[in-house]
Amino acid sequence: MRITVFGATGATGRELLAAALAAGHTVKAFARRPEALGELAARVEVVSGDIRDSAQVGRAVSGADAVVSALGTGRDLAPTTVLSEGTASIIAAMKAQDVQRLLVITSGMVTPTGTEPLFFRLIGQRLLRHVHADHLRLEEHVKASGLDWTIVRPPRLLDGPARGGYRLARDEGLRGGKEITRADLARFMLAEAAERQYVRGGVAIGY
Repeated sequence: MRITVFGATGATGRELLAAALAAGHTVKAFARRPEALGELAARVEVVSGDIRDSAQVGRAVSGADAVVSALGTGRDLAPTTVLSEGTASIIAAMKAQDVQRLLVITSGMVTPTGTEPLFFRLIGQRLLRHVHADHLRLEEHVKASGLDWTIVRPPRLLDGPARGGYRLARDEGLRGGKEITRADLARFMLAEAAERQYVRGGVAIGY
């Protein structure tokens, strides 16, 4: 497949790039700072720019079979709209380029009301409330997009190799699923891009 990855310079984004290359996909990476891709920059097509610039985003999604967004805010806990605004920009560009398959990563804290694990609900409502609010806005944009979307909601992300054996839950919280490696998250995202088992649905993932 031809895969475009947004948020490519983050830890999860780089894992997605590496997994996509290992699976034989053709990969575009959208990056505000291409130098942050390190050695991966030589193995993918890099599109540099601002996520809110429609022309730059359009070049990144052009010709893609699937678009994967791993946009994040790092450790910044301040009020933000970058996740929702960036996702709206991606959606607009995909529609303009007639690209239909979109997969986005949000958070295990964002599940239908009443089904999220208590721990995630408390953290989301307190410590991460600003990021949580922008994730909610992001998901609203995705659900209203009319695209063939899938929202993936991981818990705490770990570095390290893929373990396998993760569990999934559609449109509800995943009981006991408190962590997942970025490698396993990336493998699931790429498999789902092609298999389309959760089109127009949200899926929680964890061990």
